[in-house]
Amino acid sequence: MKLLYGTGNQAKLSAMRSRLAKLGIDLIGLSDLRAEGKIIPEVLEDGKSPLENARIKAKAYYKAFQIPVFSCDSGLYFDEVPDEVQPGVHVRNVEGKCLTDDEMVKYYASLAEKYGNLTAQYRNAICFVMDEEHIYESMDPSMYSEKFILTDKPHSAIRKKGFPLDSLSIDRRTGKYYYDLAEGQLEQLAVEDGFLKFFEEFLCGRRRIMKCKLLLFDLDGTLLQSDKTISSRTLQQLQQCRKQGILIGVSTSRSQQNCLGFIKELQPDIVISSAGALVKYHDEYIYKAEFSKEETKDLIVKARNICGRECEITVDTVDAHYWNYKIDPKQADKSWGDSIYSDFCDFDLPSLKICVEIFDEKTARRLQDELPDCDCVRFSDGYWYKFTKKNATKEDAILQMCDACKLTPGEIIAFGDDYADIGMLKLCGVGVAMGNAIDEVKCIADCVIGDNDHDGIAAYLENIVKK
Repeated sequence: MKLLYGTGNQAKLSAMRSRLAKLGIDLIGLSDLRAEGKIIPEVLEDGKSPLENARIKAKAYYKAFQIPVFSCDSGLYFDEVPDEVQPGVHVRNVEGKCLTDDEMVKYYASLAEKYGNLTAQYRNAICFVMDEEHIYESMDPSMYSEKFILTDKPHSAIRKKGFPLDSLSIDRRTGKYYYDLAEGQLEQLAVEDGFLKFFEEFLCGRRRIMKCKLLLFDLDGTLLQSDKTISSRTLQQLQQCRKQGILIGVSTSRSQQNCLGFIKELQPDIVISSAGALVKYHDEYIYKAEFSKEETKDLIVKARNICGRECEITVDTVDAHYWNYKIDPKQADKSWGDSIYSDFCDFDLPSLKICVEIFDEKTARRLQDELPDCDCVRFSDGYWYKFTKKNATKEDAILQMCDACKLTPGEIIAFGDDYADIGMLKLCGVGVAMGNAIDEVKCIADCVIGDNDHDGIAAYLENIVKK
């Protein structure tokens, strides 16, 4: 893989090139493009953090050259100094002037003399632009340097172009200047190890994408747009994936009955419904986790005793969706389909999933405590809590489906946006969060794509089809 490293610093290019060579990554730098006669754009690095500056540079160079590019940026941070002398991202720029290597050594030596030997650390960030739709970035602590001492007495003999402050840097453990450390010791201090980890994880993710056998989608907030339709662009890409032998599946908290309108258009191979309580492969049910009639009655009674007689409840069965709303939901949202009203006083059916609207967290916890054999998750777009059997989650359903369909979770790319999707995204080979997902989902996902109203899935799938 050939990548552009967005730097004109030959020392940094050489150091990164040696680190990434073991991954089969061939690096070129801005100087290589300049030698080919290309014009290098001037990029104003006006970000407030290393990550912002890395992002600014990477996007600018991608726009200019239309090839995969990454840029890095660093900030230098001292312990216990006034904010006005904290370098941060302005390591080389002091009072509006860009310092030469020699001027940097002189300036920082004077700071160390004024405040005493400084405890310092470089905090580094990276932004990698694969294409316009796939941008990966990190400012993980693994990219930070070890803390070191910045002294006022430069090394007597050695200067390395591009790394002027190394002549002032002393290893805290040995008391030696960086220039006097053995090569093995320098390797341990090198911050490029964090960048190596970043690219190892990226390449691992690409390999997982390449072996994908099933695309699995949550519906609301993910595959469905806000108007409860699937975009034509997304449907077109799903058909292209099918032609490559990839299965298409849905994993939703909706009941099977409430999925019918969407399933008809999509024609998925696999449907996981009622938050994991029911799994269907083509026309065959392969997993069902039901509450018995008695368990269903008991749950409804406990919900009303704790949350109030007038609390709103929905119940999924294999064949229908029941509700006791005060206002018919079908008047506001036709996607509810043929839902059935019930006051639940004489409800006498086994159920897959029961949802209760609870406005108070303490009340919700009381009900959860009364139902230790249930899995409970709140939906982020309101005050509804779903209750299923303990072994009826999306991730449990996926394991049952994998066993029946001779798949492994590592061969699945899963897409989601809400709390109920977190386990699914963690389990599958690639977990993809929508741009509109809650932060808790974004934090555990392998990548974050565009939102459900702007063809985030279609853009992601176009990249898979190209591969």
